Amino acid sequence: MSYIIYQQQQDIAYAMFDKLVTLSHSTQDCVHIALSGGTTPKSVFELINQRGQSTAINWQKLHFWWCDERCVDFADKESNFGEADRLLFASVDIPRENLHPMQGDISPEQAALNYVRELKKHVPQIDGVPQFDWVWLGMGDDGHTASLFVNDVPLSSDKWVEIAVHPSTKQTRITLTLKVLNNAKMIDFLVTGENKATMLAKVFDRESVTIDYPAKAVELETGRLVWHVDQTAASELDEG
Repeated sequence: MSYIIYQQQQDIAYAMFDKLVTLSHSTQDCVHIALSGGTTPKSVFELINQRGQSTAINWQKLHFWWCDERCVDFADKESNFGEADRLLFASVDIPRENLHPMQGDISPEQAALNYVRELKKHVPQIDGVPQFDWVWLGMGDDGHTASLFVNDVPLSSDKWVEIAVHPSTKQTRITLTLKVLNNAKMIDFLVTGENKATMLAKVFDRESVTIDYPAKAVELETGRLVWHVDQTAASELDEG
């Protein structure tokens, strides 16, 4: 498993920013990127908005999607899209039609159907499944990624979008499935913090199959998967 250890969380933000700039100037007509919530993506958004960094990015080419969303209004502080819009997209020169949020303020069933329609309309398919150019994922200290939780949405689901329920808060969410995530060209996991160290070691332990951690099931057959972790999150990787 490929991973890079960084001194600080901010170093991960710079790495993601550099990659975003490069992709925005690629020869592709459109670049489709699926984002996750969490503190590390927020630090990337904040970095881009600092000191005129956004001008280095060709926003016209980039289309942004979301890996998952809480079933709340965009104005709610818990909305992944709402937070990204407030921290970044409302301040940069990106066409609003290039933003493809999940609708958290309608029924989750209808939101899931609508997102499948949106994916079919815009994202190229490989083997009948949408293929994102780049996916950002995080990992919870329980091993979940996107809103794929242990013992919730079946990891073998054939759907593109599923309805999920947070195991503790019982909050309803909408999420891309493993089938879609694993069809991406590139995935970067962004994992920071001491509270992630124990779970990261479990996910990296390929000999253990006792618990089906969703983050462990993210595997690309042909694409490039890299874990970007800070020193505190990586502190237990060499144990055992």
